[in-house]
Amino acid sequence: MLRSSSGTRVLVVEDDPSMALLILAELGRVSCSVSLVENGLMAVRAWLSALDEQPFDAVIMDINMPVMSGEKAVYEVRRLERDLDEPRTPIIAFSGSEDMAKTQGWLDMGFDAVLRKPDQLNRLTSLVGQLAAHTRLAS
Repeated sequence: MLRSSSGTRVLVVEDDPSMALLILAELGRVSCSVSLVENGLMAVRAWLSALDEQPFDAVIMDINMPVMSGEKAVYEVRRLERDLDEPRTPIIAFSGSEDMAKTQGWLDMGFDAVLRKPDQLNRLTSLVGQLAAHTRLAS
């Protein structure tokens, strides 16, 4: 479970306003700092600019978005992590796709976990907490 004392910072990348509100409500059950952007390009920019202050502990990313998809965004973040020698940021794919056979492909692409929306919305908070804690321990 994500706890307020953890100071966990989460970047939510979602282009559907109603789904964004559901995600924010779920994360609102615990106190954490949440930034919301609506496409992959904005996500890469937000991730990069956060490196100067306090990096995000986790990213929740939609797959199908305008401007830049979640797939392209995760590729760019992973490339930047390598190029800048930054620790790996946990990125959760949160997809409305019914084709969960794509899950392994998304994991191979660089996502750390895949959840289906809206069915698995209630798992977001605990998964973010687990991934962020694991990343902190590994640092």
